[in-house]
Amino acid sequence: MRIFAVVGVLAVAAIGFGAYRMTDAAAKDAKAPAKPAAAAPADAAKTDKPGPLWGKSCDKTADGKQNCVIVQNVVITNKSDNSSVRALAVAVGYVPGDTKLRMALTIPLGINLPPGIGFQIDDAQANTLPIETCVADGCHIVMTIDQGGRDSLVKSKMIKISYQLVNGQKVTLPIELAGFGDALAQLSPS
Repeated sequence: MRIFAVVGVLAVAAIGFGAYRMTDAAAKDAKAPAKPAAAAPADAAKTDKPGPLWGKSCDKTADGKQNCVIVQNVVITNKSDNSSVRALAVAVGYVPGDTKLRMALTIPLGINLPPGIGFQIDDAQANTLPIETCVADGCHIVMTIDQGGRDSLVKSKMIKISYQLVNGQKVTLPIELAGFGDALAQLSPS
């Protein structure tokens, strides 16, 4: 059962996902040998307990209404100099004026485009997503998530995103789904 459809990158701007894209400098640094780790939102308090994996960000639309998305960043840490860069940004929300749930992935520049991006929920069959657009801040994929897909994501533990760098190195990054259902419940179509 296919749970999503890839849609044009123009939806990225409409949802307000631009704030979660990588900078050019971060994209260049992402090629360094590294270890992936899920990062808590920047506003999570520093305590011994891990913060929530899904943050929420809201912007005002042109008509003054508030539009919110939930986000998660996957950070790669270079052990040699302890520097960290965002290697994947995920944002989920609704396009203003539409009731379709969307997921946007932003992946750094420097990837091999022809193989596409691997997308696998838990241990289910992996899918390959084509990359339609790469711009200065990274490569973007936007998917529409149907009700079955939404239910599957709420019940699942992890999405694995995989891609190949131009140097042939394969990268697999986790999107932790813990708390996804609770975070998603805070959103509503406008």
